[in-house]
Amino acid sequence: MLGAAEAPLHFGINAKGLINVFAKDVGRLQTWERRIWAAHSVAVDGPVSAELFQVQMMVDPADTIAPEHALPAVIRSLDDTFREAFGPPLLRPHASVETLLTRSHRFRAAEPDGLLALAKDLTRMFIERVDVTAVRNAAVSRGQVLGDVKALKALEGLAAGRVGEPQARALMGPLFGLYDLRLADAHLGSDVSSALERLSIEAATPATVQGRVMLESVVGAIDALTKALTAPPDVNTQGETALS
Repeated sequence: MLGAAEAPLHFGINAKGLINVFAKDVGRLQTWERRIWAAHSVAVDGPVSAELFQVQMMVDPADTIAPEHALPAVIRSLDDTFREAFGPPLLRPHASVETLLTRSHRFRAAEPDGLLALAKDLTRMFIERVDVTAVRNAAVSRGQVLGDVKALKALEGLAAGRVGEPQARALMGPLFGLYDLRLADAHLGSDVSSALERLSIEAATPATVQGRVMLESVVGAIDALTKALTAPPDVNTQGETALS
């Protein structure tokens, strides 16, 4: 829900990346709020949001979960799972996490260079907090040697010990794409096509859709990593030495 003051509105996002609200809901607002909505209104472009129509007209709540809502839950689940399996936490605490979470939403992508800024905040919130020493020690406890690698390669190697290198590489792909976009934010003119592909983002889609897909890809990757770390050992991976 969103709103200018005390009267929040149900809204949806259509295929063009535009916010949809029903006029009857706007009509219930105070006069000054209606003026704000009218000032930001644009001509109809694209179909009405399917989920908004389903809720408001069909009285059938959508069973989808916004990736913005799922993000803190999957990060917490991964950290808890790692702690239960290996002892120490996976993620280092940081005072800015809550602020970064509030900034991690699809509408950031609508700002100038917003997709890169969103990638930067997601990287700071997750990848840069990974305790690589804890991951290396976890690998040793499972008979693996990771070598001198950074956070994402270390996590990939640890996951590979359970699900094999091809599956570990595939599930980590979106997180590597996210990190590549974060680097592009610091280097003007960088080619981001490979990073977008890893995140399943189509460059021709509306900015807010790209933001949503990025969040969905990151949430899916973290969830898949959590499951991989607790998967039963694959006999075909035993004896492998991961990443140096």
